[in-house]
Amino acid sequence: MQCTAHTKAEQIHSVLRRYCLITTGPMGRVLKPKCKPNLVMYIKSVDLIKPDKWGTSEAISFLQQLLTYRGYYDENLEWIFIENVQFVLSVSLSRTASSSHLPHRFKTLLRICHIEFPSEQDLMTVYSSYLSSVLQNSVISTNVIHDSEQSFEFLMPAVIYETCRTFLDRLASENDKCRFKDILYTIYFVSPQVAMLSMGSSGSALLSPIAIKEYHGSLQKSANRYEFEVAQLNSPLFDDFVSLCSKLDRILTAEGGSTTLVGKAGVGRRAAASLVAHIHQMKTFTPQVSTTYGIKQFNNDLKQVEVENYQFFLLCFLNREFLAYINY
Repeated sequence: MQCTAHTKAEQIHSVLRRYCLITTGPMGRVLKPKCKPNLVMYIKSVDLIKPDKWGTSEAISFLQQLLTYRGYYDENLEWIFIENVQFVLSVSLSRTASSSHLPHRFKTLLRICHIEFPSEQDLMTVYSSYLSSVLQNSVISTNVIHDSEQSFEFLMPAVIYETCRTFLDRLASENDKCRFKDILYTIYFVSPQVAMLSMGSSGSALLSPIAIKEYHGSLQKSANRYEFEVAQLNSPLFDDFVSLCSKLDRILTAEGGSTTLVGKAGVGRRAAASLVAHIHQMKTFTPQVSTTYGIKQFNNDLKQVEVENYQFFLLCFLNREFLAYINY
């Protein structure tokens, strides 16, 4: 079970009810595993559960009650014992600040095991063991070296492009981007005059390489259609804007693709996102923010979009509560 900031005791209870059944014994009603004599419930990132304004958490209190008294009260206020159910909780080392939300009394009920990150030698051992079973029937190519070389020549630009989009785009400072490019250019030759254009419907689209000039022309036609059908774009198609559109094209056409656009105001991030969404016939939804707009209004807006059941592009500003709710 993956925890989020909004994980409640009801979710833990529903998982237990899914894999367990309630029987009647000498001690009363007992919750036991269904198909096996024992059940191990793994709860991941329990430190993400956000406490309320009083510093308590419903889910943590429920777990503490299960560990202390080996039971809980159901919706009819009847005591239910649990039997042969064990809990394994994980806390990420990268979020040590939030792990302090776990009550000390709760932590004293647990046996704590600290696991370090694997070393390079450990990773080599793990991957060698995994790949030895995957590649045990592989055949070494001897007579098709030329064909294989041509295949890798077409594959390498795609791998480099994905590498840049996965790692380079996450870097915020120019110094870090320059260091990344220096490392990459010392190994491979990278052509900057290539973009990736989605070919197909969003959610299952394949990317195809296209020259920047050709992509610029295609984007100009789409921008003209956007201004005719929707609204004024208010952003010229300069090089950085075209590059941003190609990156958003790759993200929004991926299954469940999401992005956080970081940068200075006025560079056309919103215009680029709206344009790419319009190209793929995705509806753009922007919350109508006011001085009284909060998590309750944001929740209602998300429900409205979910009820209509269409593919949409949500454009909202950064807020800790909003991001936690989206993650939930």
